[in-house]
Amino acid sequence: MVNSCCVRGCNNESYPGSHFSFHGFPKNENQKLKWQNVVPGKISKSSVVCSAHFKCDDFVSGYIRRMLKPDAVPSIFPKVVSSEKRIHVLSKIRIQEGPALKTIKLQESVTKELSIAESISTQTVSAATSATPRKKKLRREVKVLQQRLKRRNTTIDNLKCLLKIIKKKCDNYSEVEQMVQHNFENIHTNLNTTKSKKSNKYTDEMKSFALSLYYYSGKAYLFLRNRIPLPHPATLRRILSTHKCNVGFMTEVMEFLKAKAENGEINVALIFDAMAIKASKQYDKGSDKYWGGVNLGGILTSDSEKFATEALVFQIVSLKEKFACPIAYFFIDKISAHVQSQLILTAIRMLSDINIVVRSLTADGTQVNIKTFEILGCNFTLANIKTYFDHQIKGVIPLYCILDPAHMIKLARNLFAETCLSSEKGDIKFEFIQKLHDLQEEEGLKLKNKLTRVHVDFFGKKMNVKLAAQVLSSSVADAIDYLRSIGHPSFAGSEATVEYLRYLDRLFDILNAKNPVGVGFKSPLHLQNKHVWTQVFEETRQYLTKLKVDGKNVMTHRRKTPVLGLIIDTYSFAELASEMFDAGMTYLLPYKASQDHIEMFFSCVRARGGTNDNPTALEFMFIMRKLLFRNSVRPSVNANCTNLDYENSAILEFRSAKRSIVEDNNTKENETDKSDVLMHLMDRTNLSNYKNNILYYISGYIAMKILDKLTCEHCRALLISHRTHRDHDYLIDKIKRISHVHPSSDESHELELIKCIGQKYLSLRLKSYGKSLTLKHMGDKATLRQKLHKTVLFSNV
Repeated sequence: MVNSCCVRGCNNESYPGSHFSFHGFPKNENQKLKWQNVVPGKISKSSVVCSAHFKCDDFVSGYIRRMLKPDAVPSIFPKVVSSEKRIHVLSKIRIQEGPALKTIKLQESVTKELSIAESISTQTVSAATSATPRKKKLRREVKVLQQRLKRRNTTIDNLKCLLKIIKKKCDNYSEVEQMVQHNFENIHTNLNTTKSKKSNKYTDEMKSFALSLYYYSGKAYLFLRNRIPLPHPATLRRILSTHKCNVGFMTEVMEFLKAKAENGEINVALIFDAMAIKASKQYDKGSDKYWGGVNLGGILTSDSEKFATEALVFQIVSLKEKFACPIAYFFIDKISAHVQSQLILTAIRMLSDINIVVRSLTADGTQVNIKTFEILGCNFTLANIKTYFDHQIKGVIPLYCILDPAHMIKLARNLFAETCLSSEKGDIKFEFIQKLHDLQEEEGLKLKNKLTRVHVDFFGKKMNVKLAAQVLSSSVADAIDYLRSIGHPSFAGSEATVEYLRYLDRLFDILNAKNPVGVGFKSPLHLQNKHVWTQVFEETRQYLTKLKVDGKNVMTHRRKTPVLGLIIDTYSFAELASEMFDAGMTYLLPYKASQDHIEMFFSCVRARGGTNDNPTALEFMFIMRKLLFRNSVRPSVNANCTNLDYENSAILEFRSAKRSIVEDNNTKENETDKSDVLMHLMDRTNLSNYKNNILYYISGYIAMKILDKLTCEHCRALLISHRTHRDHDYLIDKIKRISHVHPSSDESHELELIKCIGQKYLSLRLKSYGKSLTLKHMGDKATLRQKLHKTVLFSNV
């Protein structure tokens, strides 16, 4: 039911989103009589009065819904004038004719018409048959303006009442004012400003928002840019191109770290890992190179003809501050331990030169990484175990090697589920985990654990750390132990399994501590609880070394990696903590040396374009450069590792290309000599009639592409000709895929135009060649869609 105000001259009605509230006449006879004496117009049982006729003090404060005070009486009413005077005034209103009839400028026409509307009556004029369409239209526009004015006045009155309430209840009004300004002063200026022809100066938050949105989706960026002021995509690309971030140790990052470490040395953990990339050769016009082959950044020799299948990334994480950034990346294909050790030593030396001290080295548990640690000087035999090596850059500093605890816990879960594991108490069976899940599904309630079907059938998500940690948890151990204690037949003989779960859960909580104010086993390592974590480390080492797999000691089995890795971590973290306490740190968070940081960085890389796929080598280069700028890109919630506090560190500065220009003092080659050689080669070229036809078509294709960017009429006239060539008409008529233009056969082409044509042709040809190399590498795996790409016409020219 639509409520309309009964006051004569008021046209307010209730509709969704209306700013007015409507109030019926009071039931109290005395109060109702007061309303009837002041309200002009016809009054019935269902009559209501809108909130525009009451003062702000007539409403009860503190309620979202407007409620009148018991003694409130409407007191605000419009002045009523004759309809003839109203029509006479309306006839004087002039509105701009043309396409702008539907939109009225607020700064000129609206203010003028509002002043007229305020001086006339709001009484509705009956629709006379003699009223012209122009008068009807003017009446509707005046009504809209009146409603807009009333809504504005109501909003102002409400805000005034709110400020009065705040002043009464708050002793210190200046603090409230500062809080409101701090939280809301930039919303209008950042998002609701209109676009202007002058260049906009964007805040750091808006720059971060623009880069993040453009990183995820270019189409979404263009869609949003039509509604709020954002930099043009070409501006973003131009700014990003000011930094190269080439393969190897990135110079831009090293310069940033050098400036950051000027005030004192920084202790960091060096983490490295490889991410799978698509094996593909691609031509980059900017660098004039093919990318996709093995590339070690010029540090060591590599076979560039061999396709790269992985990107090896080095990342540092500060042990004291909240800071992490990649420092280098390489394109590899099954790297050897010897080459990897040389790259690590180079990274340690370069970081030491800029006052950054590497204290630990973290990797996953592959055999190449274990062999790399042994080449560097570690010894992983239990009799003479040594989990560190010394590097002598600025004195002898021990560098502790760590096999990522999260990776080890996943391998320990796999060992638990896929082998016959046993301890001194009996067999350790994954069967009890399955029975616990089935029982909970049957009963419909859980015994305070997070087991689901994915935890039991985890083979599709073996890399997910969260699933492994929730299986090897004390909550699962408590549930199984409880069911055994009450005599449930399915859980008889589960003592060894419960013991295995408790040991691994306690150890992983210590090795994965990330909260400085954590409690229990999740607290950081410090001197006050040293006796706790040293005892846990010692007990766990003794327990793990006594485990058996298929009747053999686990240290002699081929799947010993999780046990060996956890033992190495207990030694490394204990000695690293003591070393950092001597260096002045009050506590150590083991999570700082975790590989989760680089895994989440890889998740951000895969999120490019809104997908979750591995990029090519060239795409990885561009993504790496984008992520070094300040952005709000976050890892996927479905990533192998998750951290709600993850944040990319801003390394590069977001600034225009003009501010980043570096003068190039290299001498230019003689362009005249180049043109002479080019013209000489063209004169000596003899082609068959068949090749002439194909080249004629290609030249027309290139001419069409160049015409889109040419603004000089003289150059356009030189490039094309409108006369037809009979020798080539057959091929032109047969090929209908693109709108073709006839290339000019004029010999007076200028040198710059020739260079432009040559660059366009070479770009097409080189991209086609890179595509052919990729298809050759793929062999029978290449699909028909990959073979019939858009540059296939240029593959044999």
